[in-house]
Amino acid sequence: MPTFWTQVAPQLGVQIHIRDIIEYNNKLYGCTGTGIGTGNPGACLYEWNGSNAWVQVAPTPGIQTTMWCLCVYNNKIYGATAFEFGAIFGGLLYEWNGVNAWVQVAPIFPGDINVCALCVHNGKLYGGGGNSGGLLRWNDVNAWAWMVGTGESAIMSLCSFNGKLYAGTANFAKLFEYDDVTNTMTLVANNIVQSGIWSLIVLNGKLYGGTNGNGLLLEWNGVNAWTQVANQLNGQTIIWDMAVYKNQIYASTSTGGRAFKWNGANAWSEICTSKNAQTYIYGLLNYNHNIFGSTRPGGRLFRIDGLPPELPSKITNYQIATQQINPQNLLSINELARFEMFIDDLTEIIAYKMQIIANSASDDYSDDFIKFDFYTKHILITTWDNPIDIILTRHGQENFYINVNGFGFLKKLAVRGYKIKNTNPGMVARYQIIAMG
Repeated sequence: MPTFWTQVAPQLGVQIHIRDIIEYNNKLYGCTGTGIGTGNPGACLYEWNGSNAWVQVAPTPGIQTTMWCLCVYNNKIYGATAFEFGAIFGGLLYEWNGVNAWVQVAPIFPGDINVCALCVHNGKLYGGGGNSGGLLRWNDVNAWAWMVGTGESAIMSLCSFNGKLYAGTANFAKLFEYDDVTNTMTLVANNIVQSGIWSLIVLNGKLYGGTNGNGLLLEWNGVNAWTQVANQLNGQTIIWDMAVYKNQIYASTSTGGRAFKWNGANAWSEICTSKNAQTYIYGLLNYNHNIFGSTRPGGRLFRIDGLPPELPSKITNYQIATQQINPQNLLSINELARFEMFIDDLTEIIAYKMQIIANSASDDYSDDFIKFDFYTKHILITTWDNPIDIILTRHGQENFYINVNGFGFLKKLAVRGYKIKNTNPGMVARYQIIAMG
């Protein structure tokens, strides 16, 4: 079945590009820009109506022209601005009020009129300095704080991985590892000369970088070097963003505004050509079991149609049968002990459908009590009488996604190839998980 872009939102107003897209509270949001010399305000926030149009939910803050990147932190949307190749200035941090406006929460850090990346790491919000090449951290109130520099001109991408924060630079495809305990930055890869690492993503326990220069895909060896795993295809010069769909990496590009899929070994394959004269696909997002891309110069939203379904085919009516673990019953699956369940075809576990039945009571603990620790992969159910700890451990092919609110409470968990194990079985009579589509 052929794959192709379908336009699901046209340009709104004078915004000529949607620079980044994210999911927040099960909705898709995009930030905007107007570009050089237009004289038009930019840096708006849009919400997709789920069908065919953008809806503006925050106008331009002040004289900003481009909201460069978005991030969800403490259950709020944050956006950082950039100067957009010669426009007035950027480098500010804004918080969306959840209704109709941006609120400035950090002014420009001296010398950094660009913040080109945002990332949450160990419960803190970090920004990549677009002029200093330094790492900034928001003080959670009203200012950026300088952490440490890279010695490079700019940080273009950030990614939290294996308990460390990684930064990709604008020049020479350098990768830096940040340790927030010692506040040190270590160069861990610089063996491939490209213009920069403009996107980072994690798949199956490995870190990948997309380059500016020749549109390469690089895999980090975990120690000190990149390995090239896909070369340039069809003249695309920048991998702007990447997303994981069905355990595969997809990438969005310029100068042709195309979409590519990695074959898992050594090459890209083009799956979407340019559409409606859009030459940049800035943002790429796995949202609602599909891939969406945001465009320039038309400020549009595209969806990739024709992809194989991400949901298992056996799921009907968006629900499959309840599965239970009971201390009285041993599981028959090989390598699984009592109080373990192997997740193979389950796709999404909705927190409010995860029922914890304790020995001392028949309480049905709701999602308000279910918290997720991303780094240890523990689901923590903390109640006044029964602390319960469930851990996910990898078991075969991995496909892992979580969605938590700002307080760490679990909203949605999607896994495949994991064992769910209750580490305190004496406290629980049984627990059941209902998988939802």
